[in-house]
Amino acid sequence: MSERKEKFTPGPWSVRDKICIFRFLSVTSDKSPFVIAKIMQPDMQRILEDATKEKANWQQLSANAALIAAAPEMYELLDRIKGRLEFCKLENSIDAETEHEIDRLLRKARGEA
Repeated sequence: MSERKEKFTPGPWSVRDKICIFRFLSVTSDKSPFVIAKIMQPDMQRILEDATKEKANWQQLSANAALIAAAPEMYELLDRIKGRLEFCKLENSIDAETEHEIDRLLRKARGEA
């Protein structure tokens, strides 16, 4: 069995809505006891003064948390796509610039770039 290139916590990750003193979102994995990310509103007092702004900010924070939680699956899919494209390379199915961008994003996700 070969060692994984990725050092991040394997997916799937999920978003949990928490309320402590302040409401925040945490991104977690069943495969790790640690919180992967905590997404909090930056200035709760200012936001609480305007309920409309608070709702819009919470929607954006929720969207950010969902994007973070989807990261391992997006990484795995991009890695599989890269492998399939390399297999089909004889057919010129991908241009060099796109291949370079895929490699760059995979390295970035692994903390190598």
